[in-house]
Amino acid sequence: MSFLTTYCNVVCLIGIILNAYFLIVARLRRVEGFQEVVIFMCNIAVGYILMSLCIIVVAPQSIYIGTSNVRVPYGILAHLDSSFLNAVAAFGFACYLYTVLSFCVMFLYRYNVTCKTNTMSTILSRKNIAIFLATSGLFCIIQAVLIYYSYVDPQYLRDRLNVTKDSVEDLSEAMRIQDAQYALMTTLKPSGGAGQPPPPSQHQFDEQQNLIAQHGNMANGMFMPAPRPLMNVFGTDYTRNPMMFLAYGIFTATNVIAYIVIIVASMVVACKLRERSGQVKESMSDKSRDEHKKLTTILMLDAYTPILLVLIPAANYAVCFVRHESLVFQEYLSTIVVSLIPVMFPIFTILPFPPLRETALQVLICTAWRRGPDGGGDANKEAKGNADEVGKLNEAQLKALKNMSA
Repeated sequence: MSFLTTYCNVVCLIGIILNAYFLIVARLRRVEGFQEVVIFMCNIAVGYILMSLCIIVVAPQSIYIGTSNVRVPYGILAHLDSSFLNAVAAFGFACYLYTVLSFCVMFLYRYNVTCKTNTMSTILSRKNIAIFLATSGLFCIIQAVLIYYSYVDPQYLRDRLNVTKDSVEDLSEAMRIQDAQYALMTTLKPSGGAGQPPPPSQHQFDEQQNLIAQHGNMANGMFMPAPRPLMNVFGTDYTRNPMMFLAYGIFTATNVIAYIVIIVASMVVACKLRERSGQVKESMSDKSRDEHKKLTTILMLDAYTPILLVLIPAANYAVCFVRHESLVFQEYLSTIVVSLIPVMFPIFTILPFPPLRETALQVLICTAWRRGPDGGGDANKEAKGNADEVGKLNEAQLKALKNMSA
């Protein structure tokens, strides 16, 4: 399917470029508040880059036939072995799961920073973040292995696909070949008198030869059909390999739990930042709280967008699983929607956040690396000014506290 191949290549290349662009911008610009979550955001961007590469390689069409889910690859490496394509698809699942877990850990860390609970402060300290991310990565690798070993024999899937395939088009093509063969044999025979049909024109003769050459060849006056190449497929069938229930069950449960944690933790953090009294007001200035509120809103947009998008292929899979069949548009829906997820992340992160948006423009016009009078780049000039202003605010707060104590 040339449409699916072109769509996946274009959209995923855009996603790879934008996420790499975000990594450059995040590396150049240091922003108050954003530096606390930059390690999570960079890990998520890398996960989306790897996920986009997997989609470009595979670009599957998911056909649901009874208990089988047959994936027909249309990616740039669709001609390679089915086991390799299945491994790439499993790794793509793992990359998406890693981004979800990174969002989950990030909002738990934001909850710890905002609410200052003793238990959470001990567990989700800054030095333990790398351990949580590494553990998430290891869990995702195990998940990829489970998904890989839940596949079934490709030949079985080919047989299921061929048996249930509508053969009207194949029958029509066979009749055309038979008519062309008869006409060509009649032409090659010597004319038998007035009762014989007139010979075809040279153009018709060439068309008949081309049609036969495309589907086979003539040998001793008999048409020999050309052997068709095997369709490269991979997929699952729970009657042949019930391990798919374990693999995709863990994958689904992990996603659901992570989504719940993301939504609850982000809502709690947003509510805490809106409070005008209590611990949040004592621990940060009004300006700093406004910056954290804006950052939390952007992070919620980044986290909620893939959740909403992935509900579409999830609902599509559930419907096809129950009906034991799929419509034509359902076979392409999952790949089309999932390909958009990596594109949304850098757009919804850079554009709403003014410091990152300014640095992104500087990178685009190649002024971000220009050295200033103090030896720093233009990208960090405003960041230094913000840091000085925050320092002044903190000194003012300290002076006010001293006056109150006096």
